[in-house]
Amino acid sequence: MTAEDGTPISDERHLLPQHQDTADLSAFCRELSVIGATSSAYHRTVIDRFGPVVDELAYWDRVSPFRAAMLGTIVFVPEVLVLYRRHSGSIVSKVFYQQEDDAVQDYQRRMIKNTRNMIAVNEQWLDDLAAIDPPQRAACEQVIRGQLAARRFELGVEDPRFAARLRAYVQAARDGVPLGPTTRQFAKRAIAPVYHWWIRRNAERLCRRLG
Repeated sequence: MTAEDGTPISDERHLLPQHQDTADLSAFCRELSVIGATSSAYHRTVIDRFGPVVDELAYWDRVSPFRAAMLGTIVFVPEVLVLYRRHSGSIVSKVFYQQEDDAVQDYQRRMIKNTRNMIAVNEQWLDDLAAIDPPQRAACEQVIRGQLAARRFELGVEDPRFAARLRAYVQAARDGVPLGPTTRQFAKRAIAPVYHWWIRRNAERLCRRLG
């Protein structure tokens, strides 16, 4: 990563392994393995074998690593081939709000968008599993369906209507989503002033994480 004038400010190569373990596909799903779209290259079979991504909401840098893992090996090149420049006008440089309520609205907007994107990713993963039917398909589907249930709850619990949030909570319980975290999420959103205070206090960190 470089600063606005091109000066290097960080080197994250040490965070990357030389090889991504693809032997356990269900673990690959659980870890939500992602490879940056701007610094990756894929063999043509990643597209030809599976076809286009069905839902345009699905993040390509979430879909493509899973496809590659099902087909073969993921390898990291240690040399720096791409520079990522952060400048004063960069969307990730600063999160600023003129009014406190802006932080709440921005976080909720990003949260809903990100959750919808990840639901589309999970649904694409299921389609891709069906396309080649790998030996670990059943274990992967169990993990993915659990993620889908949790994310549908996360989306439903953001609904401003209490009845809709309650339906999302009941459905999550039926789908086997862990009740501890689910109950905390439901309770936090049920008390709007407390939830909004928590967002305002952590707005910059939360919104940067969601992108």
